Amino acid sequence: MSYKAYLFRLRTKQDVDDLDKYINHSNMDGIAFFDFFYIPKKKYAPLKFEKTDLVAAITVDRGDLAESLQDEAGLQSGHYFERLERLGFATDAKNRIHKWEIPEINHARWPTWAKKHLKEVMK
Repeated sequence: MSYKAYLFRLRTKQDVDDLDKYINHSNMDGIAFFDFFYIPKKKYAPLKFEKTDLVAAITVDRGDLAESLQDEAGLQSGHYFERLERLGFATDAKNRIHKWEIPEINHARWPTWAKKHLKEVMK
């Protein structure tokens, strides 16, 4: 296997809890990593990203993330994610999407920050 960059859409507290459970599951040690968040600047309808979404950039050493979510962490399907390379976004030298905001956060507390952010944008 090789590491792949994924964008994982977060819209609800449950989405955040599920991604946290996956990344911190004992089976995923050294396999899945949270990198940073994106905040889309506009709606990307064909790609199912809204400007109120929080998009987690994660790196995973799995070819099939849906299968890994279910088989290795016991999570049910229903999450929206895509491999970054399949989306066709223009990226910089660090493989970050141009013109998408990357907020500064404490990485150790990303689930708390994500839930607070989603609560604010849904007001």
